Amino acid sequence: MIGVVTGLVLLLSLQDTGLAKADALFADKQYVEAAERYQALVREHPDDPGIRVRLGVALMSLGRPAEAVPHLEAAEKMVPREPVVLRVLGEAYLATGKFAEAAHRFRGVLEITPGRADVLVSLGACQYQLGEFDGAAASFRAALEKEPENARALTGLGMSLNALGRPAEARPVLERAVGAAPTDRMARLALANSLTAVGEFLRADELLRRLTEEDPKDAEAWQYLAALRFRNNYHEQALEAAERCFALRPGDRDARILRARSLVSLGRLSEAEPLFRELAADPDAAADWEFLLGSTEYSFYAGDLETALARIADAISRRPQSGLLHYWKARILHHAGRTAEAQAEAERASALSPDLREPRGLLVRIYRELGMEAKAAEQIEWLSARAAAGRERR
Repeated sequence: MIGVVTGLVLLLSLQDTGLAKADALFADKQYVEAAERYQALVREHPDDPGIRVRLGVALMSLGRPAEAVPHLEAAEKMVPREPVVLRVLGEAYLATGKFAEAAHRFRGVLEITPGRADVLVSLGACQYQLGEFDGAAASFRAALEKEPENARALTGLGMSLNALGRPAEARPVLERAVGAAPTDRMARLALANSLTAVGEFLRADELLRRLTEEDPKDAEAWQYLAALRFRNNYHEQALEAAERCFALRPGDRDARILRARSLVSLGRLSEAEPLFRELAADPDAAADWEFLLGSTEYSFYAGDLETALARIADAISRRPQSGLLHYWKARILHHAGRTAEAQAEAERASALSPDLREPRGLLVRIYRELGMEAKAAEQIEWLSARAAAGRERR
């Protein structure tokens, strides 16, 4: 999702032989040599914003955005409303995980030069990373109005719709993204995620297996495969895929969480317990909503409903629009005999994530317990139609 500026930046700069040589090296993609010459020119002319931006772009082209940031920040102070400076600094912030700062710069560019598809895509990427999925979707849609087949915008929109719990809408968008950029692994990963959520498990599994076969060292594809198999209750296979991801990236938080959650689902609570303890000692992991969900599951299956409710409440506070989290709260409440509260939570889960099967299955049980047979029948009809559609797609 991160766009890297590769074109030569042209501002009012000193026109001398050294600069011309550096520009020629950059144009020839000799980024190391170009960066060295730009650094020498910055030392000679520290107050020239154009040279600093050129150096920033060269460093970003070398995959060193953190080194580019101070030079680009200095250029911004010299020419605060220059859209080229704002754009490149925004990209450097985006590449270094400073998403709020990046979004501010991209909005600044759009105020000066409205409707730029490339900038809208980068803004959408920031919003996505900040968890502002509605805003991200709006930015990607605006980019697609300008460039309907922009692969990055299509992928970003599909990922945003997935995050909003709308995988049925995401799927055709991501199909277009893969069509526009067949080798884009992120688009294929996102499509697999969407296919999983709409019940096309076999196609999603095939897509992810192909990605792992093409590149067995792709830890992210293994992580997605683990998540897919976990989501579809293939917990032994999910554990195997999570172990593959963990072997490639031992510090991978998602893989560690999936290992622990898979063990819980396999009933191996004693093996899962030390993994959750290790994760809880990591402040970043302990604040992750998926860790909190896993901890909820562990507490639930261990029979500690009070702790499970506390954990799921914490998770919901971090991701309030997640239908899956509200479903788990409903499940715990239902198990505790608090049927009316469970009904409200399950209905909220279904409203937030209409394509999610679990809340509807729980609602069938709740409605029947409450004698609401007509409402139960509505949910059964939906579940039956989804199952039939899944069989047809196979």
